[in-house]
Amino acid sequence: MKKTSCLILAFCLLGVILARPAGAVELNAAVTAITVKGNKVIPEREILDVVFTRVGETILQEKLNSDVKAIYALGYFADVATTFEGYAGGTKILFIVKENPQVKNIIIEANTVYPTAEITGWLSTEVGRILNFQTLQSDIEKINDHYKANGYVLARVANVDTDEKTGTLRLKIIEGIIESIALEGNDQTQDYVILRELRTKPGSVLNQDRLKGDLRRIFAAIVVDRDGQK
Repeated sequence: MKKTSCLILAFCLLGVILARPAGAVELNAAVTAITVKGNKVIPEREILDVVFTRVGETILQEKLNSDVKAIYALGYFADVATTFEGYAGGTKILFIVKENPQVKNIIIEANTVYPTAEITGWLSTEVGRILNFQTLQSDIEKINDHYKANGYVLARVANVDTDEKTGTLRLKIIEGIIESIALEGNDQTQDYVILRELRTKPGSVLNQDRLKGDLRRIFAAIVVDRDGQK
Protein backbone atom coordinates (compact mmCIF):
# COMPACT_ATOMS: atom_id res chain seq x y z
CA MET A 1 0.00 0.00 0.00
CA LYS A 2 2.83 2.41 0.85
CA LYS A 3 4.59 1.66 -2.46
CA THR A 4 1.41 2.44 -4.45
CA SER A 5 0.90 5.71 -2.54
CA CYS A 6 4.47 6.79 -3.28
CA LEU A 7 4.01 6.15 -7.01
CA ILE A 8 0.79 8.20 -7.08
CA LEU A 9 2.50 11.04 -5.24
CA ALA A 10 5.37 11.01 -7.76
CA PHE A 11 2.96 11.17 -10.69
CA CYS A 12 1.09 14.13 -9.18
CA LEU A 13 4.36 15.96 -8.58
CA LEU A 14 5.40 15.56 -12.21
CA GLY A 15 1.96 16.58 -13.42
CA VAL A 16 1.78 13.77 -16.02
CA ILE A 17 0.52 10.21 -16.25
CA LEU A 18 3.39 7.94 -17.19
CA ALA A 19 2.75 4.60 -18.88
CA ARG A 20 6.04 2.81 -18.16
CA PRO A 21 6.91 -0.45 -19.84
CA ALA A 22 8.79 -3.06 -17.80
CA GLY A 23 12.40 -2.05 -17.31
CA ALA A 24 11.81 1.66 -18.09
CA VAL A 25 13.77 4.26 -16.12
CA GLU A 26 11.72 5.61 -13.22
CA LEU A 27 11.67 9.40 -13.27
CA ASN A 28 12.93 11.33 -10.29
CA ALA A 29 11.57 14.73 -9.23
CA ALA A 30 15.06 16.29 -9.34
CA VAL A 31 15.76 18.31 -12.50
CA THR A 32 18.97 17.13 -14.17
CA ALA A 33 18.54 18.79 -17.58
CA ILE A 34 16.32 21.27 -19.42
CA THR A 35 16.06 21.42 -23.19
CA VAL A 36 13.84 22.60 -26.05
CA LYS A 37 12.46 20.70 -29.03
CA GLY A 38 10.61 21.91 -32.12
CA ASN A 39 12.38 25.26 -32.54
CA LYS A 40 13.81 25.77 -36.00
CA VAL A 41 14.50 29.51 -36.07
CA ILE A 42 14.36 30.83 -32.50
CA PRO A 43 17.57 29.88 -30.62
CA GLU A 44 17.22 27.54 -27.66
CA ARG A 45 19.17 29.97 -25.50
CA GLU A 46 16.63 32.74 -26.11
CA ILE A 47 13.86 30.41 -25.00
CA LEU A 48 15.63 29.04 -21.92
CA ASP A 49 16.55 32.56 -20.80
CA VAL A 50 12.90 33.13 -19.78
CA VAL A 51 12.50 29.77 -17.99
CA PHE A 52 12.36 29.95 -14.18
CA THR A 53 13.06 26.28 -13.42
CA ARG A 54 16.76 25.46 -12.94
CA VAL A 55 18.82 22.27 -13.04
CA GLY A 56 19.25 20.92 -9.51
CA GLU A 57 15.83 22.06 -8.34
CA THR A 58 12.81 19.90 -7.61
CA ILE A 59 10.10 19.89 -10.28
CA LEU A 60 7.18 22.11 -9.28
CA GLN A 61 4.05 22.19 -11.43
CA GLU A 62 3.35 25.84 -10.62
CA LYS A 63 6.83 26.80 -11.76
CA LEU A 64 6.44 24.77 -14.96
CA ASN A 65 3.17 26.56 -15.66
CA SER A 66 4.99 29.87 -15.27
CA ASP A 67 7.72 28.62 -17.61
CA VAL A 68 5.18 27.77 -20.30
CA LYS A 69 3.52 31.19 -19.95
CA ALA A 70 6.91 32.91 -20.15
CA ILE A 71 7.78 31.06 -23.37
CA TYR A 72 4.39 31.95 -24.84
CA ALA A 73 5.02 35.57 -23.88
CA LEU A 74 8.03 35.68 -26.21
CA GLY A 75 5.41 35.82 -28.95
CA TYR A 76 7.05 33.39 -31.39
CA PHE A 77 5.07 30.24 -30.64
CA ALA A 78 1.65 28.87 -31.54
CA ASP A 79 1.96 26.06 -28.98
CA VAL A 80 4.12 25.21 -25.96
CA ALA A 81 3.98 21.94 -24.01
CA THR A 82 6.17 20.04 -21.54
CA THR A 83 7.25 16.44 -21.32
CA PHE A 84 9.80 14.50 -19.27
CA GLU A 85 12.57 11.96 -19.70
CA GLY A 86 14.81 10.12 -17.30
CA TYR A 87 18.33 11.56 -17.46
CA ALA A 88 21.49 11.22 -15.33
CA GLY A 89 19.65 9.81 -12.34
CA GLY A 90 16.96 12.49 -12.42
CA THR A 91 14.51 14.10 -14.82
CA LYS A 92 15.05 16.01 -18.03
CA ILE A 93 12.38 18.63 -18.80
CA LEU A 94 11.64 19.12 -22.47
CA PHE A 95 9.72 22.16 -23.67
CA ILE A 96 8.05 21.21 -26.95
CA VAL A 97 7.33 24.32 -29.04
CA LYS A 98 5.64 25.02 -32.34
CA GLU A 99 6.91 28.16 -34.01
CA ASN A 100 4.61 30.64 -35.73
CA PRO A 101 4.85 30.70 -39.53
CA GLN A 102 7.29 32.91 -41.38
CA VAL A 103 5.61 36.05 -42.72
CA LYS A 104 5.89 36.01 -46.52
CA ASN A 105 3.23 38.55 -47.37
CA ILE A 106 1.25 41.27 -45.58
CA ILE A 107 -2.18 42.25 -46.89
CA ILE A 108 -4.18 45.22 -45.59
CA GLU A 109 -7.90 45.08 -46.39
CA ALA A 110 -10.71 47.68 -46.51
CA ASN A 111 -8.42 50.70 -46.05
CA THR A 112 -9.44 53.83 -47.96
CA VAL A 113 -8.03 56.67 -45.87
CA TYR A 114 -4.40 55.58 -46.03
CA PRO A 115 -2.73 53.58 -48.83
CA THR A 116 -1.47 50.09 -48.02
CA ALA A 117 2.17 51.09 -48.49
CA GLU A 118 1.82 53.79 -45.84
CA ILE A 119 0.15 51.49 -43.34
CA THR A 120 2.72 48.71 -43.77
CA GLY A 121 5.38 51.34 -43.18
CA TRP A 122 4.06 51.78 -39.64
CA LEU A 123 4.51 48.09 -38.85
CA SER A 124 7.39 46.40 -37.04
CA THR A 125 6.28 43.00 -38.34
CA GLU A 126 8.52 42.23 -41.31
CA VAL A 127 8.25 39.95 -44.30
CA GLY A 128 10.84 37.16 -44.04
CA ARG A 129 10.69 36.90 -40.24
CA ILE A 130 8.83 34.58 -37.88
CA LEU A 131 5.47 36.08 -36.87
CA ASN A 132 5.63 37.44 -33.34
CA PHE A 133 2.31 37.88 -31.55
CA GLN A 134 3.68 40.58 -29.25
CA THR A 135 4.97 42.62 -32.19
CA LEU A 136 1.71 42.05 -34.06
CA GLN A 137 -0.34 43.34 -31.11
CA SER A 138 1.85 46.43 -30.99
CA ASP A 139 1.35 46.92 -34.74
CA ILE A 140 -2.43 46.72 -34.35
CA GLU A 141 -2.28 49.39 -31.66
CA LYS A 142 -0.11 51.57 -33.94
CA ILE A 143 -2.68 51.39 -36.72
CA ASN A 144 -5.58 52.13 -34.37
CA ASP A 145 -3.71 55.01 -32.71
CA HIS A 146 -2.69 56.55 -36.05
CA TYR A 147 -6.28 56.64 -37.26
CA LYS A 148 -7.60 58.07 -33.98
CA ALA A 149 -4.85 60.70 -33.76
CA ASN A 150 -6.06 62.03 -37.12
CA GLY A 151 -9.74 62.15 -36.17
CA TYR A 152 -10.92 58.75 -37.43
CA VAL A 153 -12.32 57.70 -34.07
CA LEU A 154 -14.32 54.68 -35.26
CA ALA A 155 -11.49 53.12 -37.27
CA ARG A 156 -9.79 49.99 -35.96
CA VAL A 157 -8.21 46.71 -37.00
CA ALA A 158 -11.22 44.40 -36.83
CA ASN A 159 -9.74 41.07 -37.87
CA VAL A 160 -6.32 39.43 -38.15
CA ASP A 161 -5.77 36.19 -40.02
CA THR A 162 -2.65 34.17 -40.76
CA ASP A 163 -2.34 31.46 -43.41
CA GLU A 164 0.35 28.97 -42.39
CA LYS A 165 0.57 27.46 -45.88
CA THR A 166 1.19 30.72 -47.73
CA GLY A 167 2.71 32.75 -44.88
CA THR A 168 0.17 35.50 -45.52
CA LEU A 169 -0.70 37.90 -42.72
CA ARG A 170 -4.02 39.63 -43.38
CA LEU A 171 -5.28 42.65 -41.43
CA LYS A 172 -8.80 43.92 -42.08
CA ILE A 173 -9.61 47.48 -41.06
CA ILE A 174 -13.06 48.89 -40.31
CA GLU A 175 -12.78 52.64 -40.87
CA GLY A 176 -16.31 53.73 -39.90
CA ILE A 177 -18.03 54.63 -43.17
CA ILE A 178 -21.11 56.86 -42.89
CA GLU A 179 -24.21 55.22 -44.38
CA SER A 180 -26.60 58.16 -44.17
CA ILE A 181 -27.20 61.54 -42.54
CA ALA A 182 -30.51 62.43 -40.92
CA LEU A 183 -31.59 65.80 -39.47
CA GLU A 184 -33.91 66.18 -36.50
CA GLY A 185 -35.14 69.12 -34.44
CA ASN A 186 -34.54 71.81 -37.08
CA ASP A 187 -38.14 73.08 -37.06
CA GLN A 188 -37.17 76.67 -37.87
CA THR A 189 -34.37 75.97 -40.33
CA GLN A 190 -34.64 74.34 -43.74
CA ASP A 191 -32.65 71.13 -44.28
CA TYR A 192 -30.65 72.61 -47.16
CA VAL A 193 -29.32 75.39 -44.93
CA ILE A 194 -27.71 72.74 -42.74
CA LEU A 195 -26.76 70.19 -45.39
CA ARG A 196 -24.89 72.69 -47.55
CA GLU A 197 -22.47 73.30 -44.67
CA LEU A 198 -21.53 69.65 -44.28
CA ARG A 199 -18.18 68.38 -45.48
CA THR A 200 -19.12 65.04 -43.95
CA LYS A 201 -20.95 63.02 -46.60
CA PRO A 202 -22.61 59.58 -46.82
CA GLY A 203 -20.05 57.08 -48.03
CA SER A 204 -17.15 58.96 -46.45
CA VAL A 205 -15.24 57.86 -43.36
CA LEU A 206 -16.34 59.56 -40.16
CA ASN A 207 -13.75 62.08 -39.03
CA GLN A 208 -14.26 63.76 -35.69
CA ASP A 209 -12.26 66.88 -36.60
CA ARG A 210 -14.20 67.36 -39.84
CA LEU A 211 -17.48 66.84 -38.00
CA LYS A 212 -16.57 69.51 -35.43
CA GLY A 213 -15.90 71.94 -38.28
CA ASP A 214 -19.28 71.04 -39.80
CA LEU A 215 -21.04 71.78 -36.52
CA ARG A 216 -19.36 75.19 -36.23
CA ARG A 217 -20.43 76.13 -39.77
CA ILE A 218 -23.97 74.84 -39.18
CA PHE A 219 -24.33 76.90 -36.01
CA ALA A 220 -23.12 80.01 -37.82
CA ALA A 221 -25.45 79.34 -40.78
CA ILE A 222 -28.47 78.88 -38.51
CA VAL A 223 -27.75 82.20 -36.77
CA VAL A 224 -27.50 84.00 -40.14
CA ASP A 225 -30.64 82.25 -41.44
CA ARG A 226 -32.71 83.23 -38.40
CA ASP A 227 -31.47 86.82 -38.53
CA GLY A 228 -32.57 86.93 -42.15
CA GLN A 229 -36.05 85.74 -41.22
CA LYS A 230 -36.61 88.57 -38.73
